Amino acid sequence: RQQIDLIKLLFHLPPPECVGSLWLERFSPYFKRPEEYGIKIMAPGEAYPYVYDHPDVDHLKIAYDFEFETSNRIDPQLKQELFQIAEEWKQRHQSEQLPFLIFTKSMDFVTVYDDRSLESVKTRLEGPHAWAFIFCNEAPKSLEHIREHLREKIGQEPENGLTENGGDGRMGGYARGVIKGGPRTFSLLACIELMQDQPREVLRFPSSRYLCQRDVGEHNRSSLW
Repeated sequence: RQQIDLIKLLFHLPPPECVGSLWLERFSPYFKRPEEYGIKIMAPGEAYPYVYDHPDVDHLKIAYDFEFETSNRIDPQLKQELFQIAEEWKQRHQSEQLPFLIFTKSMDFVTVYDDRSLESVKTRLEGPHAWAFIFCNEAPKSLEHIREHLREKIGQEPENGLTENGGDGRMGGYARGVIKGGPRTFSLLACIELMQDQPREVLRFPSSRYLCQRDVGEHNRSSLW
């Protein structure tokens, strides 16, 4: 379910070629810590003995992908839903209504144009919300980094509502973070939940594909997601 929800936030990015079952590769968390995921590595990939048929070759040492067993079972309906949302992702990128998520910035505010869903929305962020937005754009930032950045900008300790993670998953009411192993970090590169209490305006663009191409030419890389 988490993967399905994440995909819906990524429609503005190029879609995958296909979706399938887990492919276990060397150096992945599933390979390094299989017991944490209920995985048992059984053998190197089926092709290795045919490609490297010398008896002295240890296929487990040279293999990059592996055969495995797992006790985890995925609900077939959930799996089908994942395939369907991935297919919708691909279809959107083959249509004239190309999804996009871009922003423009001025001295005092940031404007976000969001067309990942079928309804185009414009959101304006001002003051500390805009500062935090820009600060998180280039790379994931920890909550403490965001708080320190706002402290420097404001000249005093920021209000709790700006830097605390709410129970609904929003960080300070303006962004939802990408949580990666270890310290919690927040990134606006792919997953952002636009502010619920900020002015929102539904827009109709004659050609979203043209808008994306135009902004690629006029704005620097940091303005594009």
